[in-house]
Amino acid sequence: MELDRLIQDAPKALVPERDLWPGIESRLQPSVRRTSAWALAASLFIGLLIGSQLRPLWLAEPVPSVSTERLLELLEQQHQQRLASLPQPHTMQTVIQSENTDLRLLREARLELKQALRNQPDNLALLDLLLWTQQREFDLTQQQTRHPQQSYHPL
Repeated sequence: MELDRLIQDAPKALVPERDLWPGIESRLQPSVRRTSAWALAASLFIGLLIGSQLRPLWLAEPVPSVSTERLLELLEQQHQQRLASLPQPHTMQTVIQSENTDLRLLREARLELKQALRNQPDNLALLDLLLWTQQREFDLTQQQTRHPQQSYHPL
């Protein structure tokens, strides 16, 4: 009850004795100016730092372009050399194993990826997938020459 009476008697708005805004404004302006100067200096510094790091890229000579067909030839040549470096199979079981489904699928995938790269030479995902497929084919062939009776599933 007494609280209700005090709330009712309290003034609805507080009005300062004098206008406070000029004092508030005078204190804010120098701070804003200092902040702007620091922000400008920091931005300039960051811009110069980034520019100095990028400058070698501007001055670098362009990398000579290799045709897609030449790149695919080099990759195939390297892959065939790696496969040839593996011990040759000596038993009929190894020869039969080398034609298993996994190896055949990898070879087919490699050929399809090469064709896709001819159509989309800038597709780095296809190039990465081709390299991965070649590595899996190599791993499987290597596994089969070491252990011809074991089945190996690289995928």
